[in-house]
Amino acid sequence: MQPIYTLFHYLALRDNPRKADVVIGFGHFDMNFLRLCCELYLKGYGKKIIYNGGMGAGSVDMKNPEALEFLNYTKEHFLQIPENNIIIEDKSTNTGEIYRLLEYPEKELCQLVEIPQPVL
Repeated sequence: MQPIYTLFHYLALRDNPRKADVVIGFGHFDMNFLRLCCELYLKGYGKKIIYNGGMGAGSVDMKNPEALEFLNYTKEHFLQIPENNIIIEDKSTNTGEIYRLLEYPEKELCQLVEIPQPVL
């Protein structure tokens, strides 16, 4: 039983956030993590938010690419976040494509606050 316990705690490990240039929410069909992205931005953990994600296998019920759905959610629920502080990358279909497709002038120099898939 000990190896399973160790593996679970390793996989569930979460670092405390630290201030960075941007908060990034990787594309995912679970909209719950968006609240955390927005809260981190509002607490000053990043100057911008990056949402990414195209149409993926887990987002077939969405009408738009994941990143656009995230933007719409933010505009509806977090009115205090200026839209010009949200960067959208809506073409990627996997994590490897994100960086290549992201159009953010300072991407070579920025530090990220990464929001991974939430632990359920």
